[in-house]
Amino acid sequence: MNIAARDDMIIVLQNELKDRKHLIDERYKNIQNIKQDNEFLEKVSDDYYNHYEAIKKIKSEQMRSMKILVEYLDSLIKESNMTDESLNYAKKQQSQLLAELDTLNNEIDKISNISK
Repeated sequence: MNIAARDDMIIVLQNELKDRKHLIDERYKNIQNIKQDNEFLEKVSDDYYNHYEAIKKIKSEQMRSMKILVEYLDSLIKESNMTDESLNYAKKQQSQLLAELDTLNNEIDKISNISK
């Protein structure tokens, strides 16, 4: 498989994942609205809630690990005698980690708003 085809497949899979997450969110919201009318949906609602709590826990752990990496890179940048190339690479990695931290934080906020 060439690189362009692989990249296209990655985009298709990312879009499918996004669509499925959206579908799960919509189903959860729908169940929240109608569970008062049907006592059997309470268990389904609890399962969705537990699913969201598990995802929040995993994402929080990812954030904690990334913060440790950012702090390590920060101390490495400040305290070591790196070449300009290595320094630029470390700063780029730190910037990417910070962007990923923002993304994770937004995802946790979104999940928290959904599962209220």
